[in-house]
Order: sequence, then structure tokens, then C-alpha cells
Amino acid sequence: WVAQLDANLGGTEMEEALASTFALGLGTADVLLVTDGQITAVADTVALAQSSGHRVFVVGIGAAANDQLIYALAEATGGACEFVAPGEAVAPAVLRMFHRLRGGHVSDVRLNWPNGIQPVWQQTLPKSVFDGDTVHIHAQLAAPVNGTLTLTGRLQADSAPLQLAELTLLPPTENSET
Repeated sequence: WVAQLDANLGGTEMEEALASTFALGLGTADVLLVTDGQITAVADTVALAQSSGHRVFVVGIGAAANDQLIYALAEATGGACEFVAPGEAVAPAVLRMFHRLRGGHVSDVRLNWPNGIQPVWQQTLPKSVFDGDTVHIHAQLAAPVNGTLTLTGRLQADSAPLQLAELTLLPPTENSET
């Protein structure tokens, strides 16, 4: 199958390449996609990947990589994505993806605010977090918060939530600037 691939670096149709990979009959497998191009059928490609049951891990290379597609493929399938800037080495990003493929991951990631606090706004959390990943979370609060903020997730869909991180939030003191 690999010998028949036509990787001529000239406009490969990503949806067709993914469909042929998913059709190999390997059961549920993880797919590593390295791309430097743009496609127009983003919704169709994401729907195909999501319905396949495979996790898709994507490394987008260069300034022309379609970030909308790359984020959507990873998020919809429970995979991960990374971008490599022009002139940056590709190998470290691919090796990090292999680490994610082989390592554990946590799904159903949730941020638990103390004392029933509800933020005015909170960015969307990733569906999956992998061993060694850093998670940045931004939120807007109506008032200062006091208590412990926890990040939780599940190792398996039916498992109990696992605490991933904890942060103690303290109210501002009289001497602190607003």
C-alpha cells in the first residue's frame, strides 16, 4: 500500500489520502498526518475523519498549512496537532507526536471553579490532553475569586474523573494594585 502512494509534493488530495488510510481495515488506529498545504473541503475531511473512529494527529508545516483544518481534525477525532514554522526543524514535532501516540491521554477535560463560581467567559478546553502537554486556560471573572481551581479529566470514558492540576486562588490584598 505504501509503495503505491504518490507523494509527489504537488497538491495531494488529503480527503482521498485519509479515506484510503482509514480503509486499510486496521481496526481503530492512530493516524499521523504531516501536511504543508491547504485544502478547501475542510468540513468534509473532518467529517470523514470523525466518522472513521481513528484518532488523527497532525503536524502542520510552514506558513501555508491550513490551521482551521489541522485544529478541527485533531479536536474532532481526539488526536492532537502541532505547527512547525518556516525554517524550524520538523523532526522534534514529529517525535512529540509519536510520544503522544504511545502515551496516555485524558479526555473529558473540565475546569472546576471554586465555590460555584461561573466565569463570565472561559475559552474552550481541549477534548484530550496528552502526557507532557501544557494546557493554557483563559477566563474572565466578574469578581476576584478565592478557593481552589481544579482541572480534571478521564483516562477512560467510564472512569472516575482524575485531578490533573490544582491552583489556589487568593483574593487581592489591601496593598495590591487593581
